Amino acid sequence: LQEAWGYYVVMLSFTIMIYPIRTASRFVDLMFLALDRVEDRPYTLKWITGQIMIGDTLLVIGEGIIMFILKNELATNLVFIPTLIVGFGDGLAEPVGITWGKHKYRARACCSSRKYTRSFEGSFTVYISGVIACAAFYPVFANWHQFLAAIVVIPPVMTVAEAISPHTFDTPFMMLTGISLIIAISYIPPI
Repeated sequence: LQEAWGYYVVMLSFTIMIYPIRTASRFVDLMFLALDRVEDRPYTLKWITGQIMIGDTLLVIGEGIIMFILKNELATNLVFIPTLIVGFGDGLAEPVGITWGKHKYRARACCSSRKYTRSFEGSFTVYISGVIACAAFYPVFANWHQFLAAIVVIPPVMTVAEAISPHTFDTPFMMLTGISLIIAISYIPPI
């Protein structure tokens, strides 16, 4: 229920960014321009809201699956690891890459023939956020082996997922990847 309220507040904030409102308010226009990228026009709001709807749906489904598998309500918090990686790592990857990205590479997005320019510095931001997110949730893992698997596997796999995700569809792609990894890792027994 808490995620539902957050979801509705975020979606409501995007409704004030529709063209008639943002052209009437410089403040709202500035908020929109912070999100707008040339390559996303004229579908910026559609891409953003679509990613959020699918990403949040995957989050709720992932929580349900983890609750069903582990029968532990605290363990459902593990789905916030990919959420933090997407929010901070992916959110900061582009500005970090644009500002400090000296080492570029080109990655082909899956489901597309187009290649996109990325930077190792931006990708490293995703990796570091993965390490930090896994470490922050250490007490929630059922055993040390699950934590070790998570901190070794999740950051690099999420970094690759971000690099090859379809353009403007990276949030659902990364959420699906991260939640799938969490579910797989939850099957690791203590040794």
